[in-house]
Amino acid sequence: MSEFNFPTRYDEAAADEGVWTSVIDEMDNLWGRFKLCLFDETTQRYRLTMERLMRKYRNAAKSNPGSKEKTNEERAVEVFVELALVDWEITNKAGKAIPFSKEAAVRYLMAPQALYVQNAIVAFARDVRNFQPEEQTELPEGN
Repeated sequence: MSEFNFPTRYDEAAADEGVWTSVIDEMDNLWGRFKLCLFDETTQRYRLTMERLMRKYRNAAKSNPGSKEKTNEERAVEVFVELALVDWEITNKAGKAIPFSKEAAVRYLMAPQALYVQNAIVAFARDVRNFQPEEQTELPEGN
């Protein structure tokens, strides 16, 4: 127990389980719905997952020294998917739902056409205001 009274920045359950958001562009096109966890280095989930991923990358480099190295962009997308993207509701050209998997999410977010979505969901997941406890969702009087 801490001797300090630190305020609550976010609802830990929402931050760990995720919340749904829709990505809609300027022309009112729905790109999909995405369930996102808080992407913030102050969360325990972030720290533990980063430790696991760093071990994974080190072990992969040791066991396959001649293998093709992932780019920084590929790793960044992989880390984001691992830490923040929990589920989605997106469809293919025929309108059929595409099942969520981490591998599919990395492929989707690596596509140049998905850069708009990538920017939108990263911004949402990084904003602690999207993961507020109910008692902190209202602005104080006078604002």
